[in-house]
Amino acid sequence: MIGAFKQTFLGASADAFTPITATGGAITTVGGFKYHTFNSSTNFVVSDAGSDGAIDYLVIAGAGGGGRAQDDQYNGSGGGGAGGYYAATYTVTAATYGVTVGAGGAIYANGSDSSIATIAPTNTKGGGFGGWYGDNSGIAGNGGSGGGGGPAYNESSFGTGGTVLVVGRGHAGLVSQKGGGAGGGAGAVGVNAAGQYDGGTGGIGLDWQSLSTLRAGGGGAGGRVGGGGGGAAEQASNAGAGYGSDGYTFAATAGAANSGSGGGGGTSTTAFQGNAYGQGKAGGSGVVIIRYAV
Repeated sequence: MIGAFKQTFLGASADAFTPITATGGAITTVGGFKYHTFNSSTNFVVSDAGSDGAIDYLVIAGAGGGGRAQDDQYNGSGGGGAGGYYAATYTVTAATYGVTVGAGGAIYANGSDSSIATIAPTNTKGGGFGGWYGDNSGIAGNGGSGGGGGPAYNESSFGTGGTVLVVGRGHAGLVSQKGGGAGGGAGAVGVNAAGQYDGGTGGIGLDWQSLSTLRAGGGGAGGRVGGGGGGAAEQASNAGAGYGSDGYTFAATAGAANSGSGGGGGTSTTAFQGNAYGQGKAGGSGVVIIRYAV
């Protein structure tokens, strides 16, 4: 726990605690901590490091986009992987720290990296994109917390998660299955659906500092029944993750802004080839959060 509160004991006063003074991002105070939430790139400016300069921080990169629409009946595309998820502590001094918040990946594209200069200088990697059957190789993208899910018929094509950060892995579509594989989340790998034609469910996200907000979930895959995002049921979402298209009535959804969660995968049918319902969707942008005791 950062910023231990100083107490007076038997009339003797301990060294006075003074909090950090800083600006940048959206500032809120919850439960004895001040939070700076950065939804876009800017600076974290510390004018006074206080008694100890101790902070907790969370860096989430942009998530990968879902795979694009297929060119064959019921062939589902993979869901996008969650953006890299990295949480740690640091001791700041009076200085300006540049904050970079990664954008979510477009359809069939990786998300962008996030970082905090000096504090977390190694970029937290963007999530991997979902694969699609129509590009021959069908290989999904590697990235951050989660790699992208593989397309139908290619069980070796999933992307892998990062090795330094919390790891999720995009799960491939089975050889005998026409639904796509789901994107990996910060909390778990993507999961294939039980039904032959159904899309897999994205891996679950994580809740930093018990704030009751899941982030960095994997995108659901496309299929005859679209897979849920972030561990949710079909055509539903946790952690702001997109769910997969069914090609008929449910369009895929994008990862929510500043969730770091993957976009839903696309699918097509012969009758609805390339229609709006069949397209995959973009991944959610990242977020950076810094907190300290007050």
